[in-house]
Amino acid sequence: MEFESEQERLVYEQHRQRQRSTSSNQEVGPCSTSSGTHVGKVHSVSDLKASRQPTQWIVDEIGARGACVLLAADKGSGKTALLYAMADAITNGELFMGQLPTKRSRVLVIQADESRSNAVDKLEVMGIDAEFDFLFPEEAGWTGFEISELEHLVKTNGYGAVFLDSITTLLGNRTTGTRMNDPEFAAPLYALNDLASKMNFLAVITSHLRKADPQSQKPVSADDVLGAGTITAAVSDIWSLSRVPKPEYPDHFILQCLGKRNCQLGTAWNLQGSQEDFSWVLNSVADEDDLLPAKRRELKGKVVNLLSRSERWLLASEIAAKLKCNEEHARRTCRTLASEQLINKTKAESTGGRRAWLYGVGTFPT
Repeated sequence: MEFESEQERLVYEQHRQRQRSTSSNQEVGPCSTSSGTHVGKVHSVSDLKASRQPTQWIVDEIGARGACVLLAADKGSGKTALLYAMADAITNGELFMGQLPTKRSRVLVIQADESRSNAVDKLEVMGIDAEFDFLFPEEAGWTGFEISELEHLVKTNGYGAVFLDSITTLLGNRTTGTRMNDPEFAAPLYALNDLASKMNFLAVITSHLRKADPQSQKPVSADDVLGAGTITAAVSDIWSLSRVPKPEYPDHFILQCLGKRNCQLGTAWNLQGSQEDFSWVLNSVADEDDLLPAKRRELKGKVVNLLSRSERWLLASEIAAKLKCNEEHARRTCRTLASEQLINKTKAESTGGRRAWLYGVGTFPT
């Protein structure tokens, strides 16, 4: 877990301490002291690396299994409709926004921002009839974010993706008096991230961006997420949905990755919304030097094919030369393929300075 400040680390430690204090008493055993204090098990680096699982996308490039994704958006941008469209695509195993493959899974939407009637109206306008599930916290008797109830629901129903709308209503509806700008506000997010990792499902929770200065051309960053900095520290990945200051067409928005774990920082797509049916279309990349998702998948296939036929392992620069593609695209593609465990990598011999990476399929030739 990465922290941007000592304060964020302390908040997380407080959250973990609360978890330990509410768990059942541990019996004295090999990993316990005679006083009953559980000291846990230490792990070597090799053990941890051996236990690593490949990145498995529920929504390609956006949401991975075992991750908690924060979707921060301008007020009134249509982020809830984007969630419903994503839930629809995952439930049917279809392309999301016409570009992004999904892994067919059961989906739960925890809707605290909209009433049942508002949600029904939106589903009708969008023409959605996929059979994903809804939970309205007030109907369920939730007084806030009930992590134990969510764990039970995921375990019982086998959900592969859970969407939560939104931080403001779910985490703010507590009797502790904690405000969004208080570091402690993010403690339940750490718990959600832990639960998604433990139970191997995708969690997506919505939030808001700070109101932008109309005259500012500064790109959106993680610092623009409304609330304490611990909010962005608590999740696996951050995406933002914002209006384009100088739109090229009606309902022009940018969806971009702001970091941290799975999505590629700097990925930004031009989206077009629709006032007629609240649908979304991925029109183009915001950076003309970037590749559309379909082109990225095409390049991934070419890299795997090249390395499968190669008699030796190759540098990213060699891959780029052989495929006649941008070297940075080749490097990013290799990193993604390695995280998905579709190719392997090892460091090349030192020639002075930073050691380069070699990529290949199978075991490194000796």
